[in-house]
Amino acid sequence: MPEENSVSNRSRGSRSRSRSASSSDGSEKNLKKIFSYIKWVYKVNQCKNGDNCLMKENCFNCHPNEKEGRRRQPLFKKEWNYDVKKSCDCTNKECKKWHNEIEKNYHPLRYKTKQCDHKNMKECEKGIYCWMYHHRWEERNPKKEIEEHKWISLDKEIGKELKPGDCPNEVKEWFQKMKGHDHSNKSLEFDSLVHF
Repeated sequence: MPEENSVSNRSRGSRSRSRSASSSDGSEKNLKKIFSYIKWVYKVNQCKNGDNCLMKENCFNCHPNEKEGRRRQPLFKKEWNYDVKKSCDCTNKECKKWHNEIEKNYHPLRYKTKQCDHKNMKECEKGIYCWMYHHRWEERNPKKEIEEHKWISLDKEIGKELKPGDCPNEVKEWFQKMKGHDHSNKSLEFDSLVHF
């Protein structure tokens, strides 16, 4: 009798382990979609709540008095070499250099390519918005992504058709949990991205 119990306990334990493994795979998949969205449009659009935004610098969008200012929509052309070492303060939208730390760190050639000092995202003050990776599965290899043509556009990367202003459901759900703040970007223009 005790032997039967131990067998059933073992099978129950393996079932719960496989369930937790699959749920972590599901959350990893959702986080990867959120990271893709952040990589392309984090701090690109003005927050509709402006200076009255409750989330302040933790908001997905940018604000008039924010220290880092607005990030330009990432631009890509096959011949471009994004220069991470050089900054610039020009207003040329096609400039290859970065104009603030947000443009530098969240550019798709740099985003999630370095490891954060905090191994756990919950301990990191930037949390989900951190441009560095916390777990190995978050690490990106932009060069490999370009070679495999996985980097065509945000909607193809996330795996669904997006109309301008749309926000993937996984991202909406996550942002709604953050103090019920509405982060849908009505002014988002995916067509304005320059693709390979």
